[in-house]
Amino acid sequence: MEATSNNWFTNKYPIGYALSGGFIKGFAHLGVMQSLLEHDIKPNILSGVSAGALAGVFYADGNEPHKVLDYFSGHKFQDLTKLVIPKVGLFELGEFIDFLKTNLKAKTMEELQIPLIITATDLDHGRVVHFHKGNIAERVAASCCMPVLFSPVKIEGTHYVDGGVFMNLPVSTIRRVCSKVVAV
Repeated sequence: MEATSNNWFTNKYPIGYALSGGFIKGFAHLGVMQSLLEHDIKPNILSGVSAGALAGVFYADGNEPHKVLDYFSGHKFQDLTKLVIPKVGLFELGEFIDFLKTNLKAKTMEELQIPLIITATDLDHGRVVHFHKGNIAERVAASCCMPVLFSPVKIEGTHYVDGGVFMNLPVSTIRRVCSKVVAV
């Protein structure tokens, strides 16, 4: 399910993109990726945190960056979240997880067209984790789960929140396995 280092990758990738967190400004990742694509620069591996994980998963799933915004047009924040009586967060991400399951072709990280590493924060053990296997929707939601605003996402009994808590730009996640890293 998770790994704490990048030793699980034995390939050397020519180009990797490290996509940072940043809430709504994370959609800027799509513009950068689109521009690079138009210059025939394509990543061989992606690493994303929070909004970067969201942009990265749609790209790794085979979508052109300029088309990703189409998935979100017509959806309001309220469509993708559920207001709850606060215990640990104002909103739950169940609807967001359902949205991802509906709009992504791949259901597991292993099915993605481009390898993707999603960074999240393990609240129960106070550490950074890097997902590279398993259910995509849950792992993206965990990486995007800003503390206090959203209730933690529970995966296999462990509570996860935004990867940006400890690591907002996941360059080190892929640095040793890439000849070049583009950090956004």
